[in-house]
Amino acid sequence: MWCRRTATRSSSLPPPAGASSPRRWILRLPHRRGGCAAAIDLGTTTTALRLYDLATGRVAAACADWNAQAAYGADVISRIQYTREQPDGLSALSGCIRAQVESLLTQALAQTNREARELKRVVLAGNTVMQLLFAGISVEPLAAAPFQAETLFRQPVQDTLLGAPVHYLPCAAGYVGGDITAGLLASGLAGQSRAVPVSGHRHERRDGPRRHR
Repeated sequence: MWCRRTATRSSSLPPPAGASSPRRWILRLPHRRGGCAAAIDLGTTTTALRLYDLATGRVAAACADWNAQAAYGADVISRIQYTREQPDGLSALSGCIRAQVESLLTQALAQTNREARELKRVVLAGNTVMQLLFAGISVEPLAAAPFQAETLFRQPVQDTLLGAPVHYLPCAAGYVGGDITAGLLASGLAGQSRAVPVSGHRHERRDGPRRHR
């Protein structure tokens, strides 16, 4: 599943309510304090996680695996369809991916000899469908035009993982998700007014997700 969107002055990723500049979307992590924070790339095919030391800002651990939802469908369309056809489809898809991410978080914490109470926050980015499924929010509105999701995460969603608050990256539209927002912020393109082609296509390794040593 991939998408393209041209970011221009008249067609831009709108910031969350109250944010006057795209730069304010960035979650400022506190420095010079104890604990850690996790960044999660929730892909349709793979799920990747990095654990950061808040005292240094450096990566403390990293791990990845195939997205556990693959058993219910290879792409977002088939997973949307599964939630429509099965009475417990939404809870099944949400439950399996949340369990997988919690497992990856536990692995990363173990790699650094940390306890769950040291995890201060989690930042999660994925396409709109993946973020909705993770949050346990219906994706049925994205099955047909006008493809308007119940939320685009421009307002905070009350959610936690291992006791730490989860912050979802804001999405631009039904099929332009928080992963695109994250890419624009990381590349420094979010504040530019010139037209920029954006591709959400992921170049996955055919032999499986990359393993971090």
